[in-house]
Amino acid sequence: MATLTGIVAFYTDPTSISNTSEFWGIIYINISVVLIIFYIMSVLFLWYIEKNITTPIESISEITDDYTNDDDNIENSEKIISEIKKFTEDKGEIGILANSLEKMIINLENYMEKLRKVTSEKERINTELDIAKKIQESILPNKFPAFPNKVEFDVYAMSKSAEKVGGDFYDFFLIDENHLAIVIADVSDKGIPAALFMMIAKTLIKSNLLNENTPDEAFFNANNQLCEDNDQNMFVTAWMGVLEIDTGKFTFVNAGHNPPILKDNEKSVWLKSSPGFVLGSIKDIKYLQNRITLKPGDRLLLYTDGVTEAINNKEEFFGEKRLIETFDKKGDSQIKEVLDSIKDDIDLFAGDIDQFDDITMLILEYKKE
Repeated sequence: MATLTGIVAFYTDPTSISNTSEFWGIIYINISVVLIIFYIMSVLFLWYIEKNITTPIESISEITDDYTNDDDNIENSEKIISEIKKFTEDKGEIGILANSLEKMIINLENYMEKLRKVTSEKERINTELDIAKKIQESILPNKFPAFPNKVEFDVYAMSKSAEKVGGDFYDFFLIDENHLAIVIADVSDKGIPAALFMMIAKTLIKSNLLNENTPDEAFFNANNQLCEDNDQNMFVTAWMGVLEIDTGKFTFVNAGHNPPILKDNEKSVWLKSSPGFVLGSIKDIKYLQNRITLKPGDRLLLYTDGVTEAINNKEEFFGEKRLIETFDKKGDSQIKEVLDSIKDDIDLFAGDIDQFDDITMLILEYKKE
């Protein structure tokens, strides 16, 4: 521009420039003036950029870096927000960025607070569930051998809930010195409601048997008691038997439960009977008693539907056929080994599929000669 200005001046008014030296002197002066003006403007422009854009961006970047790398800032962000507020009044992009960052930090802090509350509540619930699980396990007889002084029979049982607490239960106890009761049952629901209903049902069935009721009377009374104030319409399937120890006479009654498997010295068969209605739904249901005589060496396997309805990744059920085959295969082993073998077969069959229903089994062996 300086050179162009000198040339234009030379050709428009050549008389004003007497010689070449003067001409170039004018050009140098023009160049110097232009460069000085350009330099000053550049400095001012760069100063403006640094003050209003570069420095705020660097400051916000440092604030963000400190915030994301310091857990204390995430827990307490008041200091960070006060630093960001220096830039929130800006009307340009810096202000938009600062306001967005401030909003993000506030939202994150609120989220962290909610997360702390949820985590705390979840930990409390898990603790309570652990306590409930221990309480539930404690009310199921779990000391084996159960009756070390009784050589006429042996009994073993196990239960594994699909959730922390479940609705399956088993029980065995001496009504008197000559009568043993065994019970297995499955509540219609899962979780805490099922666990509570399970404990009530177990208590009622046992108390009715101990009050010298026959098995059918015990189920009749327990059913009526469970029907009272059952606003959740829960019910329980149950199977109960009473062994007369000295004779092997076995009286049993079914309330809508899976039939057990009876194994003698020759083969295993389903101990089928007319199933009565489930407990807890309709009052005054009559239950039919059945009787057999157990022989020395006979074994009775009771189970819940979580055994036969265990599923694999092909959506196949474990089923009654596999159950009876496993029972036959391990039928001569110790009764604990029999139940452990069945459980191992179920786990192997299911593979990596999560257990979706409670699994409960009980085995009774009659030994008296």
